[in-house]
Amino acid sequence: MTSWRAASGFCVFLLALMPSIARADASGQHYEKGLLVPSEKGLFTVEIVPSASGLVVGLNSFELILHDDAGREVPHAELTVVPLAPEGGKPAAAAPNVRERGGGLYSLEDVQLGQPGDWVLEIRIREGSRKDTVRLTLHRVGTGPPDRADIEETLASYDGHFTVGVWRGAFVPMHQIYGFRLSLKSRDGTPVTGAEFIIEGGMPAHGHGLISKPVVLPEQEPGLYRVQGFKFHMPGIWVIRFHIRDRETRDTLLVHLQVGNRAEANAGEIHTWTEDDVRILTSLWIESLPPPPPNPSNAQAGNPAAAALGKKLFFDPRFSGNLEVSCATCHRPDYGFTDSLPLAHGMGTTTRRTMPLIGMAYQTWFFWDGRKDSLWSQALGPLESPVEHGITRTFCFLKILEHYREEYEAVFGPIPEIDPDTCPPVARPSQDDAEAMAAWLGMPEENRDSINRVYANMGKAIEAYVRTIMPQPSRFDDYVRHLGKGDRKAMMDTLTAEEALGLRLFIGKGQCINCHNSPLFSNGEFHDTGLRNVDGNPEDPGRSAGIPAVLEDEFNCLGPYSDATPEECVELRFMDTATEKFTHAFKTVSLRNVALRPPYMHAGQFNTLGEVLSSYREIDRIFDAGEGYRPDIRHGRLTDEELGLIEGFLWTLNSPLEGL
Repeated sequence: MTSWRAASGFCVFLLALMPSIARADASGQHYEKGLLVPSEKGLFTVEIVPSASGLVVGLNSFELILHDDAGREVPHAELTVVPLAPEGGKPAAAAPNVRERGGGLYSLEDVQLGQPGDWVLEIRIREGSRKDTVRLTLHRVGTGPPDRADIEETLASYDGHFTVGVWRGAFVPMHQIYGFRLSLKSRDGTPVTGAEFIIEGGMPAHGHGLISKPVVLPEQEPGLYRVQGFKFHMPGIWVIRFHIRDRETRDTLLVHLQVGNRAEANAGEIHTWTEDDVRILTSLWIESLPPPPPNPSNAQAGNPAAAALGKKLFFDPRFSGNLEVSCATCHRPDYGFTDSLPLAHGMGTTTRRTMPLIGMAYQTWFFWDGRKDSLWSQALGPLESPVEHGITRTFCFLKILEHYREEYEAVFGPIPEIDPDTCPPVARPSQDDAEAMAAWLGMPEENRDSINRVYANMGKAIEAYVRTIMPQPSRFDDYVRHLGKGDRKAMMDTLTAEEALGLRLFIGKGQCINCHNSPLFSNGEFHDTGLRNVDGNPEDPGRSAGIPAVLEDEFNCLGPYSDATPEECVELRFMDTATEKFTHAFKTVSLRNVALRPPYMHAGQFNTLGEVLSSYREIDRIFDAGEGYRPDIRHGRLTDEELGLIEGFLWTLNSPLEGL
């Protein structure tokens, strides 16, 4: 083997991905027949292994191994690749994707060489403070097979009227126009010319349909056709239906495409994790979730009788101004305890999206802005909101007397005796409703206190129920369980290679676990994601308004209706009150079942997960331009393909919900 060590700097191995070339193995042996090319400043060396069949016009792939001057492999370097066209030619339509594969090994994928000739591959390498550029000349691109077909299939149509040969590349890319060739023959083997095709397709696993309109064009040779115009936006199995008509004969052909299937060739490697990876994955595993912590401000939080009462209150529409709105109107059990609307709608329309109620027993702050510090105090807010339940605490007191007195007293003790005639149903302490405030102040102080206590206990019963709503193990959790047992086959049967790649990006390059960590995939805190007000609504300050609201809340942990001692209210006592730090910051929501509950974000700004992920990439651009945002929400300049892989992984977090 040619010696590769340079006098100083780094060594980079550039290797064409060809089946005939020996791959590096676990023993550390590398490739043969290398050609060394020095970098411009002499800090790097590139070893090229020529392809046996030549580089093709179209997509090509390479690999890089990066070493330092002592021969040690260097992970986590930043590589930028720019293909430069032959003189007078058009530049590449898109930059290649660079994927780190561990141990100093990098893949250069989707290197688009759009015409024959000598191309130059410019590789800019940065590792710490050391930078240099390697310029590689790729000779005689296009002199190998002009339309290399790595996969050839012979398929029969539904009713056997046609036999179809399909020639396509081994890698079916995402986010770019893709096509392949096919041959069409009749039952007796005669080539079929002049056939008409209608193409339909989708991704059964996720319900996605085609986002482009592919066509089938005849070629000169009888019976040969070229399919053009596919564009896929998610990795995984896609099923394509070709409805074929030839004169009087009609039939349908199914073609299965493994989009992003380069991952399948490296499945064993993809399902191999370092000790640090295993530690992170275990921290996300649902089995790592401890029992729900007690809530010192609610002595009945773990009482099954309180939870049974709370469940009835949760689903009872009599606690609303029109007798039609309950907690379950917006927190639908069939929709992950949220709803499908961008903005919540009860008696009217709010300015924010309904938050899901999954694993809320583990949370500290509630609502998008954290203006409540317990589930029970959170449950009270919507009741007196004119656009949600549209009622008052006195109305609630009267309904408890009328419908739930026995169950209430079994949990909380006797209800104070108050003459209903002296309890106006419209009374509440409100700065926005003079009539309600006057009615409230017109009541004796002890009656107001008793009504507040019954009202608070309603919230405590609802909390006891909501605390029981928990996610069950998902495919991701099964995967981590198999990982813990070292069962590689079960791991590969549980997550596809693409889903595992998405998981790898989620905990690595994408930096998603900066906010979406713990077994609930949420840190429960607040971040500015760059989203501002929705058209027609005033600008939402987010957490900066929630901080003073929770401090002033009469139903907070330090308030008179809390069961906690002041010493137990540690979260509220030590809360960061620097409101300017939290302007436009909103709470991080759990990603459990996230794929099943669009739309997304605090005001339902995005209809798909793909839109959400793309918005985070835009944050990287804004950050690079010096226009703001903290680095905790950066996401590693993800490519379209990488965003699709992460989206595919998020579907593995779906699971049934369990509750009382």
